[in-house]
Amino acid sequence: MPALDPFPPVEDLVPHRGPALLLRRVLEVSDRELRGVGQISPESPFAARGSAPLFVGLDLLAQAAAALATLRQRPSEREARGEVGYLVGVREARFETATLPLSVPLVAHVRITGEAAAVATHEGSLWLGEGICLSATLTTFLPSSRP
Repeated sequence: MPALDPFPPVEDLVPHRGPALLLRRVLEVSDRELRGVGQISPESPFAARGSAPLFVGLDLLAQAAAALATLRQRPSEREARGEVGYLVGVREARFETATLPLSVPLVAHVRITGEAAAVATHEGSLWLGEGICLSATLTTFLPSSRP
């Protein structure tokens, strides 16, 4: 019998649906880090000739950051699961490839490096197999986190 997934479905953690939902599953989480797996659907509006531009990986990292923000809330505060947050900045992005393959597992890792009220900064990396595709520092804004 397969083990039960200890994390809620991704649809309960982020507001994305359909081909816009890139994060597929949370693999592990701590108070300040999340590692998850995602993939880009062939139905994505960015899909062309079997791949998508690497910048789509930034959204996968942002979805991982959103899932981490939701999982960090106490259960009594999770009524707003999957609420809309915003990716408001990308710094120090390093693109190692030009494209990402479709329907192939990509491992996203995000770690909170700073936070103040509704703004959080994350270091993120996206992996394809043993190789890194993308690394970046992301800044996110979650309106409900304002004091």
